[in-house]
Amino acid sequence: MLPELPDERPARYAEQSILVVDATQVVRDLIGRLCQTIGFGTVDKAPDGIVALKMTREKQHHVIIADMTMEPMTGLELLRSIRSDSDPVVAKGIFLMMTSDLDAKLVIAARRAGVDAYLLKPFHKHSLIQALNSRS
Repeated sequence: MLPELPDERPARYAEQSILVVDATQVVRDLIGRLCQTIGFGTVDKAPDGIVALKMTREKQHHVIIADMTMEPMTGLELLRSIRSDSDPVVAKGIFLMMTSDLDAKLVIAARRAGVDAYLLKPFHKHSLIQALNSRS
């Protein structure tokens, strides 16, 4: 069971939904809780890019935060699929990439594909807020 975090929910994100995509359940849960503490009204979670793409097309999340290295669809492949989606709400949402390895080639590829910001794991609340504000 995860410890309770203080409730600091500002109204800014209250009407927005975020999708957390990571292969590891514990990471999804921790980041999901972090998103709740900064005020996201809805926090959904997906274990991989394929599930995430299906969920986003059904729900049109305002923000996606995805791990770079997942199977069977990587974060970069998910980003490319999102940015090329025929639905402009899906295609233009905020996309944050999280990774524990800042490989220069992958960073450049993700920038070209339209990533909004990077988060280096592990990250804290202030880094997430800064990444969200870089696009707002």
